[in-house]
Amino acid sequence: MCGMCGLGYFVRHESDGMETGDRLAINAGDRGGGPFGDKISYTIEAAAGALARAGLIWGNGPGAVVTFAFRDTAPGAMPNGTSGFSRFNEAQIAQTLLALQSWSDLANLTFERVGGSGYSNDATILFSNYSSGAEGAAAFASLPGNTAASAANGDVWVNNSLWYNAAPDYMNYGRHTLTHEIGHAIGLLHPGDYDASEGNPTYANADYREDTRQFSVMSYWSESITGAAFQGNHPSAPLLDDIAAIQLIYGANMNTRTGDTTYGFNSNTGRDFYTATSSSDALIFAVWDAGGYDTLDFSGYSQNQFIDLRQGHFSNVGGLTGNVAIAQGAVIERAIGGSGDDVMYAAATPIAVAVADLVKTQGQVINTRGTAFSLDGGFGLQFDAEIISSTTIPHATVEATGSGTHEWYRFTAGEGERVTIDIDGTSGIDTVVRIYDAAGNPLAQNDDGPRDVGSSVWQDSFLNFTVPAGGVYYIVVGTYAGPGSGGYVAYNPIPVGATYRLNVSLTGADAPISGYQGSRLDGGAGNDELYGGLGNDILVGGAGADYMEGGAGNDIYYVDNRNDTVVEYAGGGIDTVYARVSFDARFTHVENLRAQGNAALNLIGNDLDNIIVGNDAANIIKGGGGDDYMEGRGGDDTYYVDSRGDVVVEVAGGGIDTVFSTVSFDARFTHVEILRAQGNAALNLVGNDLDNIIIGNNAANIIKGGGGDDYMEGRGGDDIYYVDSRGDVVVEVAGGGVDLVYTTVSFDARFTHVENITVLGGANANVVANDLSNIIVGNSAANIIIGGGGADYLTGGGGADIFKYNAVSDSSFANYDRIMDLGADDFIDLRNIDANVNVAGNQVFERVDEFTGQAGQLTLTWLPGAGFTLLAADVDGDGVADMRIVLYGNHEAFENILL
Repeated sequence: MCGMCGLGYFVRHESDGMETGDRLAINAGDRGGGPFGDKISYTIEAAAGALARAGLIWGNGPGAVVTFAFRDTAPGAMPNGTSGFSRFNEAQIAQTLLALQSWSDLANLTFERVGGSGYSNDATILFSNYSSGAEGAAAFASLPGNTAASAANGDVWVNNSLWYNAAPDYMNYGRHTLTHEIGHAIGLLHPGDYDASEGNPTYANADYREDTRQFSVMSYWSESITGAAFQGNHPSAPLLDDIAAIQLIYGANMNTRTGDTTYGFNSNTGRDFYTATSSSDALIFAVWDAGGYDTLDFSGYSQNQFIDLRQGHFSNVGGLTGNVAIAQGAVIERAIGGSGDDVMYAAATPIAVAVADLVKTQGQVINTRGTAFSLDGGFGLQFDAEIISSTTIPHATVEATGSGTHEWYRFTAGEGERVTIDIDGTSGIDTVVRIYDAAGNPLAQNDDGPRDVGSSVWQDSFLNFTVPAGGVYYIVVGTYAGPGSGGYVAYNPIPVGATYRLNVSLTGADAPISGYQGSRLDGGAGNDELYGGLGNDILVGGAGADYMEGGAGNDIYYVDNRNDTVVEYAGGGIDTVYARVSFDARFTHVENLRAQGNAALNLIGNDLDNIIVGNDAANIIKGGGGDDYMEGRGGDDTYYVDSRGDVVVEVAGGGIDTVFSTVSFDARFTHVEILRAQGNAALNLVGNDLDNIIIGNNAANIIKGGGGDDYMEGRGGDDIYYVDSRGDVVVEVAGGGVDLVYTTVSFDARFTHVENITVLGGANANVVANDLSNIIVGNSAANIIIGGGGADYLTGGGGADIFKYNAVSDSSFANYDRIMDLGADDFIDLRNIDANVNVAGNQVFERVDEFTGQAGQLTLTWLPGAGFTLLAADVDGDGVADMRIVLYGNHEAFENILL
């Protein structure tokens, strides 16, 4: 075992130059999947380990306080063969303070300035200029170690003969150099084992694909190698992998930007690298944010942009490529695009359910594969300051006490899954970890480090490993015993009573969650593409013809262009569209539609159970299949109903509204004025207390007007009407079927082709029929029934009824009426009939036993064989009945005939 003490160790930073190479597509999801060309690909976690591999930190890591100052005078001996000491100028000091701030924002590391606003030689980290030497390097710095001001550890030296170092500024190489060198001063190395002092290294010297300035300010190599393009700008703050690395060492700063923070335009961060004020401003940054509702605002740019809210993914904004990223563990809830055609992706941040740490006791002996301690089922996604990417990669923690043996742990993994094994919190032991396959073959090992946030000693083990095939794997924890063979060190058992904490992160492990946190994507102007994730996302297309795809979760869409496209698939949550234009949901799995604005819209549902809500204009609402809820609100709305489970909601004063229905519809509980049947099915249409217009189809409909003065038109088919107002109007045309009116009020059918009328209720009501052959039935009250022309069947019901005739043709010899229930209290009224047509005036009938050839004679003849009494009248004196009425029963002695 050996370690680097760090005393006098320094790393240099190359002068400004552009390393070019093949441009590779940016795809954060590919990390760790390689190889790409001759380079393997590192995950963020592996890259963080590479940057932190020196294992050198200030203090014990988390909570470290480091003093710094701007050197006042030259040291007794200039380092690294340099000369030409000078103090930092005001521009250098200002930019250094910003660079220090950019690092302390990320980690539990505090910088305290010595000497106030002046210069001092009395601090751990001292910043100084030189003008020559160091083989022309732009700068160099020493790694952490001795905190004494006299020690070189942590000191930063800058070559101010280079113009950008003498005048550092945001986005120039001088500010980038300061940020890079501070990274060394607090414990980070270059991603690979190269240095400006070692000849002229190139990207060929890089160990892995992501060793470029797209991913880390600690890299020498141009972002263009991995497909990014910064157009001559240089990052002024730590980038994606730097954040993971510094948090691996010192822990994440969870007090940084915990409120609602905006990055980009309208920034409230107070950081220049997070702020744009004009469309010409370039941005290069990776976001670290500890809480609140946060926004990436790129609304001031007109270029076509790619904006991605997923952790570890890159965005192309403001004309640059791969220039914005979101750190692991940082949740950004909203993105705002510009006026170009933007492509935007939502995040899908798991909402973790806490999983308790596992406990391995001293009494548990786990020294073989057969007795191994299982980690399966112990993985969670809750935040843990000791574990890198704890909120994005499932992790299990074991609080272990040694039993005097090598200690075996088992887990199940799939092919290509990545496992990170991190030993923390040891009680002074020097650990070693190995991974074995199911057959007991060793696959990988780590002895020491890199030292991370949970390690109090640098001998703690840390190992990243990619699983070669699906199956069961074993982790064995022991203590260092010296050099071994075959690439493996020798290791002893864990002493009895020794304690350690085993953190295991596994990319494919099952971890309980209660759901996913969604994002809000605002496309702005332009024809944008917006893609949601697993959470409940809000997608706002903005101006232009936008494509919006919500993914899983209960998503909300804002549509303001007829050419906007909303894509939802079956099982994709309960989704809602807020529309300012007409919207057709027939070809997408959206459940809810809600109109916005003041324009009259057409809103069309699909085969799901939709909720469709209009605005105060005249909307057309079609529910489609399913049991739909439709609410028009104000305006003269039109509804299309096709399910008995459809619900139409209209309130008083909400316009004159119409329902077109292919199924029976009841309007009693809604303020709809007009009902119109569609299709060929026989329907029941029920009105309400308004003055309704109800129109059937060509089938046999039942139409109930309800309260109010209603217009009811059955059209074809044998229709049934319910009338309850003298102002109700029933319209039937010739050939429109055999129709029936149920009425609780007097009803006059002379002007409609209704055949049958029945009086309901207990009120006196009069019925006037037409010239058709009617069936008229009274109620228990006193009715006046006028059959009119045609052969009518008349039933008075209970009460003292009057059967009234106004003309001989009302019951002629050929088309005679039948009175079905003539009672002792009933009357037959013939007073309006002229008994003698041969004499002017209205003559009175004379009741006789039989006709004698005199006009005006009337007979009542009981025909027992037929079971009825025949009332006959001769009005022209030819001895033949011109009028006859059949009275069922024996009414030969009936006297209540008004002559």
